[in-house]
Amino acid sequence: MCSNSDIDNDGSVLMEKVEQLNLTDQWCRKCADKTKAKVILRKKDAYCKQCFLTSVSHKFRACLGKSKTMRPGDKVLVCFSGTDNSVSLLHLIQIGLQETSHKRLMFEPCVVYIDEATALQLTTEDNSRINASVDEILQMFKFPVYKVPLEFSIESEEVVESYLNGGLCSHNTSNLCDLFNSISDTTSKMDLLSKLRYNLLIQVAKVLGCNKMFTAETADDLAVKLMTNVSLGRGSQLPYDVGFSDERCPEVKVVRPLRDLSKKELAFYNVFHSLKSAHVPSLSTKADVHSSIQKLTESFLCELQDGFPSTLSTVFRVADKLTTTPG
Repeated sequence: MCSNSDIDNDGSVLMEKVEQLNLTDQWCRKCADKTKAKVILRKKDAYCKQCFLTSVSHKFRACLGKSKTMRPGDKVLVCFSGTDNSVSLLHLIQIGLQETSHKRLMFEPCVVYIDEATALQLTTEDNSRINASVDEILQMFKFPVYKVPLEFSIESEEVVESYLNGGLCSHNTSNLCDLFNSISDTTSKMDLLSKLRYNLLIQVAKVLGCNKMFTAETADDLAVKLMTNVSLGRGSQLPYDVGFSDERCPEVKVVRPLRDLSKKELAFYNVFHSLKSAHVPSLSTKADVHSSIQKLTESFLCELQDGFPSTLSTVFRVADKLTTTPG
């Protein structure tokens, strides 16, 4: 364990575990009048339903507002994966677009879903079930939707444009299968999948004329990514990979509007709004915790978080201090 003192001691100054509050008889910490708490965050902060939802909405809007990166008329590609995070993001955007007066979001969103069935080696039946769930969710939001197979990540931008415009309906899966089959360890496969997905999303954004792209990464996701990237020897890329925005592509600015929110907050947000997510597997689904560096890092941080609720937020704050140097 780490001590919060520079002087050796007998352990009395070590970090102590935070005991979980019991929701029974807890009152909201925000309300002026006492309201029964419905959520406990960080094991000690109790909120009623309305204060909690207001807090989530405020964090989302404040994250976009304080950076001053959004402009009226921006066309934004919203990345959807079917997870709780991405469902929450679409709902927050929809509510923001429906606001009146100066509070209304002024950008134009469209949604993209990347079909990763080939990389995940899903059966036709499983992939059909997942796509049906994804379609059901996306129909709720009435945004323009584009579904693109991961196979196009290894094709040229012209081929991607032809597909999005309806000129190309079929795609070859063998090249992508061969690529993943040539890799033996899960760590490298997950890293490759992440890179292919990112490159394809950038291509889609360019073809659709989107100058911004929203991802649904939470504070938890970015804390894990920070530690994982360091483990993989990719520390120089951290400011781009975990910061509020990634401007490595001049035409498309990648923005992470959920970076101030945790997975737990978004899970409760979906419960209170009766929002469903799709159960989409990953390369590490049902795999042993030691199967990849990514999964081992996530497991390590989450176990620490269970006893010490400030773990992920502390790691996440480190990310905010990282900057790039010219040259």
